[in-house]
Amino acid sequence: MLQGVRRLGLWLAIPYLGWIIFLLLDPGNGPIEGLNLDPFDTLRRQYAFQSERVFLQQVIGNIGLLLPFGLLAVMWGKSLLRTLAYVAVGSVIIEAAQYSLPISRVADVDDVILNVLGGLTGWLIGWPLLRILERSSATGSERPPSEA
Repeated sequence: MLQGVRRLGLWLAIPYLGWIIFLLLDPGNGPIEGLNLDPFDTLRRQYAFQSERVFLQQVIGNIGLLLPFGLLAVMWGKSLLRTLAYVAVGSVIIEAAQYSLPISRVADVDDVILNVLGGLTGWLIGWPLLRILERSSATGSERPPSEA
């Protein structure tokens, strides 16, 4: 059963990566381009000067973007530190692409922080789920065959 879940995770990773690439290449809402390396500056400004909806969209969207990767990393047997390293590198690559491509996007350190928080959240959710799957798989294999 656990092997099947890992195989399913691999197949789900393909459309997931496609979705991330689509989001990356989707043009922004205007001629805004730039780079923000001041941690939490964008979040502070969005919280202070924009609607609560925009702020929550930014936070939840960036956490949710790489949360599935944390779940998948658990299923593939990656440690927490390795998962966070992969998520951080992946997030920096996404932000560097947003900065270098002409797609009206801002590369923002806040996005990297929230993406890593999303990967951490996914890993923390995935770890107990993996233990449950392992236990159910182990108890399922110990059952005697049913008589027909």
